[in-house]
Amino acid sequence: MAPKIPRIQKCIGFDTLFKRLCEIYAHTKNACSIYNNENDEDEIMTIKIKHVSELPEWFDLKKYDFCDDIKAVGWYEQIYARWVLEGECEELKFNPNFADKNNYIQYKNAVKAVQENPNIDILSDKRLSSHIDLGGALRLLKPKMYTEVMLGIRSLTLRDYVELSRDLDQDRYMFALDWVHESNQRRCETQLPYWMDRPVYRNKTRRDEGRFDTLSIDLTLPDKYLLDNFKQFLKHARDREVLPSSKYYSPSQFKNWSQLKVLAYADLTLWAKIENAIIPTRVIADALYPGGDKGEETVRKTLKPLVKEVIHADTFNQLSTQAALDIDEELHQEALSTWVRTETTD
Repeated sequence: MAPKIPRIQKCIGFDTLFKRLCEIYAHTKNACSIYNNENDEDEIMTIKIKHVSELPEWFDLKKYDFCDDIKAVGWYEQIYARWVLEGECEELKFNPNFADKNNYIQYKNAVKAVQENPNIDILSDKRLSSHIDLGGALRLLKPKMYTEVMLGIRSLTLRDYVELSRDLDQDRYMFALDWVHESNQRRCETQLPYWMDRPVYRNKTRRDEGRFDTLSIDLTLPDKYLLDNFKQFLKHARDREVLPSSKYYSPSQFKNWSQLKVLAYADLTLWAKIENAIIPTRVIADALYPGGDKGEETVRKTLKPLVKEVIHADTFNQLSTQAALDIDEELHQEALSTWVRTETTD
């Protein structure tokens, strides 16, 4: 039975009409494909790829040779950007109201930037930096952006503060804002709820698995006292089962991701979702492994599960931790070598 089509009034604006059309198509079609229908055809055509020669022109396996040389921080940026774009494609697919025209154009431009140059550098391409948030770990891990020698402990930035407030229980947060703007007398008279004097992490709606905490440090106190205090704080944090990460990706794992063409597969399958294309496993195997050393079985049993694991929030969160350790070590060695050169010169 054909879906019931909502009635469209005669006199409505373009924006309303655009939204209503999206609602109509959303009954049966992928919203990604709606906006991509440049021929205004009545039906959205499914593209069936039968041979490697029919793949899009932008796809070139040589573009992914850089994967052989990147480390944790590089993999973090590559995976994070693709995770964002993959997630937005799903949003476009299931929520047509998410796909406003301007956002969709930005999205398509960001995807095109990745297709043109899969070795993503978000800072150097406005199509990416205007669409993919540079906050969080990425802001700290980018060589052109980090200024702190220690990434494990650092001063809270204004961005950190704003993002932290967003994660708080909003009813509690608004109560606290109202209270702090009251007069001294009114504040003293107000009976505060118990959670006002609990740690910030206990008032968050999104706990980040306890990964980050916010501290108040009195820098007028002696170093020894502060260090002893921090050791006690760390002990209590570990008692909350906030433990150091024990999972680290090895160079051999990175090499495996590169050899199996994880990023190439992710980009190709994202293109297929957007363009409503079907790429048989045989064609994918021929495209990714032209030497014939791997085939359809490798794609089905090894590559697909691996990509699902790699292009995932847990993976790039772990990579951010690993990258921070790598950067700390590099900066430490750089500072040490600078000090040694200065001593030798003097």
